[in-house]
Amino acid sequence: MGVTFTFEDIKKICQRLGLAIRKSGSNHVMEGTDPEGNFLRVSIHWKADGRNLAKGTVSHIAKDLGFKDVADMRDYLQNKKRRR
Repeated sequence: MGVTFTFEDIKKICQRLGLAIRKSGSNHVMEGTDPEGNFLRVSIHWKADGRNLAKGTVSHIAKDLGFKDVADMRDYLQNKKRRR
């Protein structure tokens, strides 16, 4: 069974990275500069709120946020003391 993420999981990760979250039309846009100085931007359709995100979407988000893969992003979410 694969690793699943909800919109709330992605939101928590973005908040830990220091990204600002705003609503733009039909999307939630999370953007800003992470602690390492890299500009990051993720956009998720508002209908995803409260649902599991598709596997491909999560993979794309993981790459956009600078993680090696989805499992690395899951580890970052679960380990509160971990730095990226």
